[in-house]
Amino acid sequence: MGFYATNGKAIKALGIDDVFGAGFESSLTADLSPRAYYTLVPFIRRAVHLRCNAIAGVPITLQRGDTDVSARPEFAALMGCLSDLIWRTEFALCLSPYGAYWRRATNRVGLNPTPEWLLPQACWPFITASQGLSTIRYTHPWGVPDAGSVEYLALEDVVYFWYPSLDRANWPGTPPGMTALAAASALTNRDSFVAAYFKRGAIKGVLLQVPQSTQETERNKLRDWWRQVVAGIANAWRSNVISADVKPIVIGDSLKDTESDALTQQYRQDVAAAFDVPESMLLANAANYATAQVERISFYEETVFPELGLILSAINGQWLRDQYDVELCAHPEQTEAKQDAQVQQATAITDLVGQPVLTVDEGRAWLGMEPMEVEEAPAPDEDADYAAMEQEEASADAEEEQAAKALPSVGQTARAAERATMREGHRTMRERTRERHKAERQHVREGHIAARRAAPDASTRLRLVQRQRAELTILNDRHAAERGMLRSLHAAERGRLRDRHALGRAVEGRQNGHVVEVLS
Repeated sequence: MGFYATNGKAIKALGIDDVFGAGFESSLTADLSPRAYYTLVPFIRRAVHLRCNAIAGVPITLQRGDTDVSARPEFAALMGCLSDLIWRTEFALCLSPYGAYWRRATNRVGLNPTPEWLLPQACWPFITASQGLSTIRYTHPWGVPDAGSVEYLALEDVVYFWYPSLDRANWPGTPPGMTALAAASALTNRDSFVAAYFKRGAIKGVLLQVPQSTQETERNKLRDWWRQVVAGIANAWRSNVISADVKPIVIGDSLKDTESDALTQQYRQDVAAAFDVPESMLLANAANYATAQVERISFYEETVFPELGLILSAINGQWLRDQYDVELCAHPEQTEAKQDAQVQQATAITDLVGQPVLTVDEGRAWLGMEPMEVEEAPAPDEDADYAAMEQEEASADAEEEQAAKALPSVGQTARAAERATMREGHRTMRERTRERHKAERQHVREGHIAARRAAPDASTRLRLVQRQRAELTILNDRHAAERGMLRSLHAAERGRLRDRHALGRAVEGRQNGHVVEVLS
């Protein structure tokens, strides 16, 4: 099958690399292909998926300084496809010697960044001595529009991800899959031998010895007969009769002789080491849970977080920081592995100091649970303060009524009305103050409830709850001071009214011929 391209005037023959991407043909036939071994060796496939899943699972936000802009509409497309692109990027970095590439796709005015994944094998960096890395040649692969056409992408249109190279400047470095080739080849050959052994009917290689005078046609017939009657899985353990002139000679080793658990274990360890994945995660055969947990934490700390840091550094440095003044920031502290490590540290500190170093809400946040509900009861001593003010008001009224009864006067009715007006004013002021304090506390609570609902994780919600409690404490202290001032103000007003009424009663008493004490 051939491929051709035409411009209406001439026809050009296309190579298979032009259609399917650079290196495609060699990847089909080469024995040393990490991508080929990825499809054949279960350990390599699992190691690659462990790295990709772990790296793509780390929470990431888009920050402009200290402000999280991940939820803004202009970055919705970027954040929506980010996890998938990071998975693919790590997938390519593990297996492809060409690195990984994104096209910087945006809208017409350069906003709404929406990166496009480019097939690594279809990209080829152009490097010159004078200009260094200048362009990326992209051959549209099979299955996309314009398959086979070549496009030269400027560096400002591409984000490229490379491991450092020790051989050439500005060139993709060696992926982990290349390091695992020797072990992968051994494991593949072992599996191929086992499959072929059983396909032959679980028999070893056999030479058929016949007399030297046997004609070639007879030897060919004997060979074909042997393949049809004896060899193959369909003829396994079938009894057959052969001529005495034919002597089968067994050659090669059996499956038991060639199978080596020590070598297999060594090859598996080589694969794990090449991809920086603990063997216990590949096999789930750790001696105990503590060992598996320690190795899992080590995998994240020494492989996942640094690898993700390299990927985000390329995205930020080549694209987002200069063009949009934003950066992708990873949050390892929100991963289970990082929290397990912190729990171990907290446990060690607790054993050292002899008391807990975490509150209940901090522990709940580590488990992804919501913080304890904020206390919704009235502020401390609020009810007692208002009850005391009511009691003082009632006591003052009783004293005034008792004094009025002891010395009846013409102005008694007017003074009683004045006292009633003052009591009603005080009561109204207390109720308004109480309702205002209640509304202020409710406003703080509702604001923090809305913030907690919009928070991305339990740790953020915990910080919001702690801030809410601090704000309510400050608010309650201010309210207590206001109640104290209100209590003193009302007491002073009652005192002045009491003195004025006492003076009025004394004046009226003298006018009526009574001798009374003006002020008691």
